[in-house]
Amino acid sequence: MIDTRFVSSGADDDDNDELIVAASALFSSQGIHLHSNYDDFLVIVDGRRVLAAAALSMDDREDPPTVEFSLATAPSSHRQGYARKLMKEVISYAAGEAREYGWEEVDLEGYVVNKAAMLPLLTGLGFRPGKYDRWRKTIRV
Repeated sequence: MIDTRFVSSGADDDDNDELIVAASALFSSQGIHLHSNYDDFLVIVDGRRVLAAAALSMDDREDPPTVEFSLATAPSSHRQGYARKLMKEVISYAAGEAREYGWEEVDLEGYVVNKAAMLPLLTGLGFRPGKYDRWRKTIRV
């Protein structure tokens, strides 16, 4: 059964840890290096197999606060709508964080590796180019 799950490095759960390892391996297999601040993931799974993953990192020292993301899909999962589904989940996650912390807005920022696949998706979701090949969208709550 295909399902979307949120996993965090702060949780003490073996299934959670297994999914984090699998998501991290997916990013590595795609040549995407995640910095150490990526400690939360949204993953699309089929059983224990990670089909796609979004790595998340929050920085509340900026104004507005920023949720940085990176996204990867397994080669066998390309062109099946998983990237779009994950991006909608990332937007929902960022809005939820803003509500939880009482922020009026939060910026989403992603570094794009696969421009051919991601730029049409991001522009369609209202993201705009920023500095250093990063794409941004402000979420107001």
